[in-house]
Amino acid sequence: MKYYAILLAAALLWASHASGQISNIVNSRPGIAYNANARTVTSASYAVQAEDHTLLVNASAAASTISLPPVSSKRYPYLVLKKVDSSTNTVTIDANGSETIDGGTTLTLFRQWEWVILQANDTRWNIISRSSATVRILTSTTTLTADQLYGTLFVNTGASGAIVLNLPAPVPGMRFRVFLTAAQDVDINPADSTQILVLTNATGDAISSAATAGNAIELVAASSTTWVAFAASGTWTDVN
Repeated sequence: MKYYAILLAAALLWASHASGQISNIVNSRPGIAYNANARTVTSASYAVQAEDHTLLVNASAAASTISLPPVSSKRYPYLVLKKVDSSTNTVTIDANGSETIDGGTTLTLFRQWEWVILQANDTRWNIISRSSATVRILTSTTTLTADQLYGTLFVNTGASGAIVLNLPAPVPGMRFRVFLTAAQDVDINPADSTQILVLTNATGDAISSAATAGNAIELVAASSTTWVAFAASGTWTDVN
């Protein structure tokens, strides 16, 4: 009996010591959610600090560029960025050097309350979550960037003539919609060596809408070389 009592006392002593050590370890490493404060950024350029966690960017005075640090130097692996002003000025998030954000070197926030959560690994930034689809008004020919093609709705409100939307190379997971609010032609032009399947018969061919308000289409990237069309409304034709 005495032997078991000694073993029990030793076990309790070890457990108490281990609990104290674990507590010390946890308390010595500040948690992301509880110890990182939000920082408000109002300047046209800001270099993210190693300890930054949440950045609330007010770009009302001018477009803002947020420069990310090397992923290896980030104290917190997560970074939350949010555009808090209602201006049309953009917030561009710029990765360090050749590092990428889900394959691209930059990512842009366009509208008030738009946000993104990034996580750093050993070599790059990964988009963990982002705000719901953005609505963008385009009234002139535009070359779209990769980060604009994840859920965005493009409308041509106010357009006084035909416009062309030039696409980057598709990445599986991209999905966007086009809706004509103005009775003006909209062409969607894929990158060289890529194709909008079914609606075109060759790589590089664009699709063109009739100049009719209410025409709409959704395109989804099926591979690194192809787009597929869903829920097309109205007339869309192949143009070389």
